[in-house]
Amino acid sequence: MVEFFDGSVGEAIKSVQERNRCLLVTVQDDSNACEEMETRLWTDSSVVEAISEAEFTCLMIKADTQDYVYFGSFFPVYVFPTVYILAPNGKPLAYFATSVPKSELLVKVQESASKLQEESSSKKRAEKDIRDKCWTNWNPKTSSERGGKHRSRYREIQSNTRFRPVSSCGTNR
Repeated sequence: MVEFFDGSVGEAIKSVQERNRCLLVTVQDDSNACEEMETRLWTDSSVVEAISEAEFTCLMIKADTQDYVYFGSFFPVYVFPTVYILAPNGKPLAYFATSVPKSELLVKVQESASKLQEESSSKKRAEKDIRDKCWTNWNPKTSSERGGKHRSRYREIQSNTRFRPVSSCGTNR
């Protein structure tokens, strides 16, 4: 069976952000469709394996709970069951309303994991490029020369007799 997160929505969100994982949220009530999905989908070995390999954090929210109200304020839940796959930044990657076909869920889990991996690697590449660019363009000699030039201009302005301090009442001394 799929291992569901034991905690609140807020704790689950914090966990996926820290670990850079996707969050799979299923919102259910006591209807037959939800019970069927729970026994058919969340116990299927291929679904369990796919979610485990993708390293998703899974959260089951029951209707008429405080977590349901909180989650529903950000993501609409019109029917039960509803399944969302969310990126660590909260962006919805997939959405299913009512019964979820196993094949579609497996495809969306794979696509979401791939998308997260691509975004993560492109972000790391961009950070590395910026870091490399900053360090290769930084030259301590030119930096100190620039600072020295500004300091000398400041001293020149201060020593110039044309620039005299103004007193607090606005008249020159």
